[in-house]
Amino acid sequence: MKTIDLCCGIGGIRRGFELAGDFENVLSAEKDEYACRTYQHLFGDDPRHDVTDETFKELVTRTEYDVLLAGFPCQAFSKIGLRKGFRDVTKGTIFFDIAEIIDRTMPKVVFLENVENLVSHDKGQTFKIIVNTQSMPEAISRCMGKIHIVDKSDTLLLVPCRTVRVIIINWNLSGVICHGYRQLTA
Repeated sequence: MKTIDLCCGIGGIRRGFELAGDFENVLSAEKDEYACRTYQHLFGDDPRHDVTDETFKELVTRTEYDVLLAGFPCQAFSKIGLRKGFRDVTKGTIFFDIAEIIDRTMPKVVFLENVENLVSHDKGQTFKIIVNTQSMPEAISRCMGKIHIVDKSDTLLLVPCRTVRVIIINWNLSGVICHGYRQLTA
């Protein structure tokens, strides 16, 4: 399956998918220069693209892929940060650009990663907005089915990090049997 890797950092999510086998990355996007240098060193790909840029969004629509990977910026939602959420116009709103890309391209699978506090940020309102943002319900109903959230307490994940990470997985569940996932609803 072909993947695109948005807000890719140094490529941790991509690497996990590649190690699982049968995944090939065809497009990446990252703005942080030091992360871009490391990513390019590790994978040989230049990820210097901006997910908020219309030219990049058009490139994605012309790119054949199956799985959208995105570790969208967590600073605006973290318990440690300023907790501005969507009011942080530089990092807090990037999710909406990813949602627009999802709506335009309708991938078979969407894998989003963020901090634990994403679910409870602003008394749960942030998560409700993510689930109910204009393009997401339509995208979920058209091609992806349900939203599942897993964290390090799930025994099927061998996650090398000590902090809880929220992982939102959207896919078409017809005929798919899933074990070990907790479903949260907004």
